[in-house]
Amino acid sequence: MKDKFPSLSKKLFLSVLITSLGITSVVNAQDSTASDSESNAPKSTSILEAIVRLFKSPENRLITRGDEVCAISPGNLGEQVIWSDRPVFIWQGKIPQSKINVYSSSTNFNHERDEQLIWSTDIQPNTQTIAYAGEKLKPGFIYDWEIIANDKTYRPTFVLMKEPQRKAIAQDIAKIEGDLKAINATAEEMAIAKADYFADKKLWSDALQQLYIVDNASPKLQQKITDIEQYFCA
Repeated sequence: MKDKFPSLSKKLFLSVLITSLGITSVVNAQDSTASDSESNAPKSTSILEAIVRLFKSPENRLITRGDEVCAISPGNLGEQVIWSDRPVFIWQGKIPQSKINVYSSSTNFNHERDEQLIWSTDIQPNTQTIAYAGEKLKPGFIYDWEIIANDKTYRPTFVLMKEPQRKAIAQDIAKIEGDLKAINATAEEMAIAKADYFADKKLWSDALQQLYIVDNASPKLQQKITDIEQYFCA
């Protein structure tokens, strides 16, 4: 697998990540011995801005139906395959207390596949995200997640990636985490780097999940998440 950040030194990589959050860089610019590859690296590149641009590609725009709820992820961003076996369900639109149901099926897509309810939980009023807390999803299985709100049903479908591909991606993610821990990157910087990796592979649901699970997200990240939501569902 090609290194996601092939020529960036540890200092330069951290600088790029910090820049992506709009934070003043603390990296000393006195390092004049950097290699030519480093001097030509995109120092002003904002990883977070790049992720937002990827999400805003025309094929990802959701159709506005004027409904109270816009189901965003997973399964509704131009792709149905996801990597995470514990996805975060994301929607826009504040609804009264309701319920989310998750169904599984091991068969191919068709209107008569045999489904099984595997997880259900209440949604508190005005909630817009909830993390799946059931048993780990099974590679290759088909899943529906269902919200029933105001007598309307919203039911996107997604598939958990097969195990060989999941393992390969898990190795890449572990490497990204290891490299960033070595330079004392923050949890938010690590999440943005992993989101960039998933977005590059067009695994939009997994990219969004990385951004949403950050605790105490910075105002910059919170604004970008809002920007993405509004683009999808406006």
